[in-house]
Amino acid sequence: MAREQIAQLRVLNIDFYPRESHLVTFRDPWSFPTLFHPACNHLVRMHMDELAQKVLFRLHDSRNEVMKFTDCFLEIVSVCVSLGEYPTIRYYSPRSPRHDASVLCSHLARFVQLELDQYAKFHEEFPPPSPRPRGALIVTDRSMDLFAPLVHEFTYQAMVHDLLPLEEGDKVYYKTTPDQKEGVMDLKNIEIGEKDNIWVKNRHLHMKDLLEKLASDFQAFKAKNPQFSERLVPM
Repeated sequence: MAREQIAQLRVLNIDFYPRESHLVTFRDPWSFPTLFHPACNHLVRMHMDELAQKVLFRLHDSRNEVMKFTDCFLEIVSVCVSLGEYPTIRYYSPRSPRHDASVLCSHLARFVQLELDQYAKFHEEFPPPSPRPRGALIVTDRSMDLFAPLVHEFTYQAMVHDLLPLEEGDKVYYKTTPDQKEGVMDLKNIEIGEKDNIWVKNRHLHMKDLLEKLASDFQAFKAKNPQFSERLVPM
């Protein structure tokens, strides 16, 4: 039987989508309006009570009936387990709440703590030994900073997204001719991604700082590689 051929069974906690080395997303664009729409103010507290019951008893009857908030905290736990982190949890609690959804941060923090404690209870190897200090999970919501989504950043990444089209949802390409032969223009699409060291190291820098750094790096490269000096074009 197939069961006899299985040497080991292990669950992978990968219910999230890495965008960068320090950034993950859950691809749930409806979570924000579902939890924060003004028309739902009177439903928030009742909604949280229902979620608490679903979480405690794990009543996932079908994929369509799993609540957004439940998905959210389980996905956060997946990230923590994958990173081997058993963090201390801190959450935002406004002093003068003006919206019933102000309880979301405390509820999310509590649910994540319960799920992490439950996971650690049944997995003695979690968290794995690490020389790093214990991490912290900080739970906040958009009400802490209402203006950030409306402010245009001047980082390298923001400028690239302004000037180059996004393909396949989140991929960025630019056209270049890496091999120019006599009379032949070999135009290719090159992806700007995690394999591009300049992009990875500098994408979050302000454009002013980036230009200064690239000029400095260019001069340092020329100094270390004089054989390329005549072929390199100044920045």
